[in-house]
Amino acid sequence: MVTGKLRITENDLAFARLIGDYLMFISIYQWGNALLDSFANTASKAKPHERSSLFQKKYEELPEVFTYDQIAKGYTSENAVRSVISRLKAAGLIEKVEKNKWKKCIATLNTVTVVKRE
Repeated sequence: MVTGKLRITENDLAFARLIGDYLMFISIYQWGNALLDSFANTASKAKPHERSSLFQKKYEELPEVFTYDQIAKGYTSENAVRSVISRLKAAGLIEKVEKNKWKKCIATLNTVTVVKRE
């Protein structure tokens, strides 16, 4: 077993500073590059994805003025059809023309969000 006093010289301190500075440089370089890459990719990731749902597809297939029977084709129950018509009317996407006949207010739902009521 060695017992003795540890002597730290100026050369030891200079070497420790060099190692510390190198580790700091590498860290800044690595994370800085990751941050710059992130900024470069943000523009492409930020644009919204256009997705088409079955609901949107059914809406867009309807003629400008449609009847109850035309909208009912894709649904299994009368309650479902009434619910869809009610949601579309509440969102301002269709308006009633006459009994069992509605008119589309917009042609596509790409920019519209229809919120499901709970």
